[in-house]
Parts: sequence; C-alpha cells; structure tokens
Amino acid sequence: MKRLISHLTVPALLAFLMAVASAQSTGENKAPAAPKSDEEVRKCITDSFAKGASLKEQKLNVTVSNGVATITGTAKNQGSKGAASRIAKKCGAKEVKNEATVENTTRPKKKESGAPPKNQ
Repeated sequence: MKRLISHLTVPALLAFLMAVASAQSTGENKAPAAPKSDEEVRKCITDSFAKGASLKEQKLNVTVSNGVATITGTAKNQGSKGAASRIAKKCGAKEVKNEATVENTTRPKKKESGAPPKNQ
C-alpha cells in the first residue's frame, strides 16, 4: 500500500512543480511595469492612431499631462471616438478626456425592403 501511495505522489508532485515553473516563466508573478512618462504615453497613442486603418485618416490630436490624455479634433463617428479613448487607456493613460467632436452624428438609414409602401 505504501508503494502505491508513493507511486501516485511522485507524478503529482512533479506536475505541481512543472505548473509552478511554467507560471513563473510566463510572467504571471512579474512585478508591475514602471509608470510611463507623458511623452511615452503620447507617442504610443499617436503611433497607434497612425497604424489603425480607421483612425489613420482622422484629424485627432493628443496631449498628455500628468498621465491624463486629452484627445481633441474631429472623429468620423462615435465608434472612432470610443476607439481613440480605448487606445489611450491601453497605452497607459491614467485618465482620458475625449473632447473630440463627431463629424457624422446621424446613423445610416436602414435599407428599404424594396416592397411598395402599404396603403392605409
């Protein structure tokens, strides 16, 4: 009986040790990154805008002061304005003030079914 227990314990112990080693190598126990400077955050945001197909052509400006990103200019639509805020947060902004105006505030019309209107 003691042999059976020791034969079961060794593989379980090895599996546990491998899991711990794997977690450490993937960075799960990594110390938090140092805060980025305002310029690093601003550059990350503007670079991300330039890489994004939908934000590249828009007239958005970014300033960062004390970790607070302020976005100004004109966004094509509300979705683009929201995307700009999300990017700023991902780049390390502590807070985002999105003051951009939205160029197109109307929603696109639904396509009509092609059936003639009903007479009432």
